[in-house]
Amino acid sequence: MDDIVNPTISTKKATELRNRFKSRAPKSYGPKEALWSKANRGCLLRSRLDCRNGKSKKNLENHCLSFIPSICKTRPICNRYRVFSGTWTPNGKFFVTSSQKECNQIEIYDANNLTNEQSDTNPSRAIIKKINIEDVGWAIIDLAISSDSKYGAVTSWCNNISVFRIDNDRTDKTVQNIPLPLNPHSHHHGHRSAVFSLRYNHDSSKMFGGSNSGRLLLIDTATQKVMKDIDQKNQDDVNAVCYQKFSGNMAFAGGDSGVVSCWDMRLFGSKREKGVVGYFAGHEHGVAYIDTAHDGRTVLTSAKDQAIKLWDVRMFTR
Repeated sequence: MDDIVNPTISTKKATELRNRFKSRAPKSYGPKEALWSKANRGCLLRSRLDCRNGKSKKNLENHCLSFIPSICKTRPICNRYRVFSGTWTPNGKFFVTSSQKECNQIEIYDANNLTNEQSDTNPSRAIIKKINIEDVGWAIIDLAISSDSKYGAVTSWCNNISVFRIDNDRTDKTVQNIPLPLNPHSHHHGHRSAVFSLRYNHDSSKMFGGSNSGRLLLIDTATQKVMKDIDQKNQDDVNAVCYQKFSGNMAFAGGDSGVVSCWDMRLFGSKREKGVVGYFAGHEHGVAYIDTAHDGRTVLTSAKDQAIKLWDVRMFTR
């Protein structure tokens, strides 16, 4: 990895990319000042210096808390069990969560009922249905929502992906399992698979998943079968995957190696090139999250090195 150089960090195009991202970011958080204002940055740096000089860390904690929005329009919904993931459906009508219970559970909330007065006094009124997911190892790892807002899929330490329907039908709690092939490189008992990250493509016809031991999976949602199964050479766990916005032709994957790979899904799994078209290298530790912008060329990544990076698909790492 030492010989990989990223030419995009200090170039003119990289500066334009950062400026384009800042122009989209909000300049304030409600009544709070902007996080990147000179006054706040100076105050934060002074607080960090005070902590290093042995002064109380309470000042730094209070200053960091001042950036958190203090306005809450509705009463928070309390859950007795650990909630590991939650996301809105693309149409904004539902909020879906996964929690660690005796039987791991999916809860689907009606967005309209989350903000009315009855839900403020009794938050359970907003819950449309609860779906139990069986055959889950420890807890649900990831939750993916289809682009048409009709289906959800969850992954765990097991050899299947569980798919459920998102709608207002309180009685429809059917769960369909998509079996996964055994992982020959897994050191866990029975060569179990663990899909750490799962995403639908732009038309919900495919799912792209990143698994343990460097495996990448392409799943057909119509037949509910694994179409392609690729083992990468480094065998590092894949922690994050993402499709390019509005297109199923390009996808990204990153894991413990710290390198993000870009894949042409039209060539994914082909014998000659397998579909990888480029790499982004720059994180010191494993990649934890990947997202793409609507412009079709900007990629955002965060990693365990506490860094967030922006990339341009027109400039791969050499």
